[in-house]
Amino acid sequence: MVPIRTAVAILIPEPIAGRLTELQHTYDLPPWEPRIPLHITLVTPFTTQETIEMLTKRIAPVVTHRAPFVIELGDLSRFDNEESVIFSSVTSTDMLTTLADTVLATVLDLHLPRSRPFIPHVTIANKAPREIVNGYFERLANIHVNERFFCDRFALLHLDEQNQQWYVTQEFPFT
Repeated sequence: MVPIRTAVAILIPEPIAGRLTELQHTYDLPPWEPRIPLHITLVTPFTTQETIEMLTKRIAPVVTHRAPFVIELGDLSRFDNEESVIFSSVTSTDMLTTLADTVLATVLDLHLPRSRPFIPHVTIANKAPREIVNGYFERLANIHVNERFFCDRFALLHLDEQNQQWYVTQEFPFT
């Protein structure tokens, strides 16, 4: 089998994704490379020998008897590591954290455990040197992202290495 790079995320629905994308373009924020839809990561990217079908079978039981819940996006913030990112904060709720933990448990034998606590967020400016992000953050000082949506599904994504693009390969609607 050929190894694949995959991740699990909640996709940000329209029209919210469109408004965040417009914000990215208006302020010329550095985009994700490789390209990926705006999302809240549940399981960070990992490489596996398993097929999409095998992963789908592992993950599918998570949606059984799961009720939709509200996700709230809040103001902009940042992570400062080796390089910095700007993100829209996401209100952490028990339902969201439980979903992330449950999905991760289905692939834990394929994925390293989390090295940091789960901090839900939507990255809108990808990695850049801290000084550059300081400038973006100053220009974004008066921008407020206050959005909410009902989360009723999540998605399995895989990376097309040749095209440097993440694609949704399977959606998992709650049942």
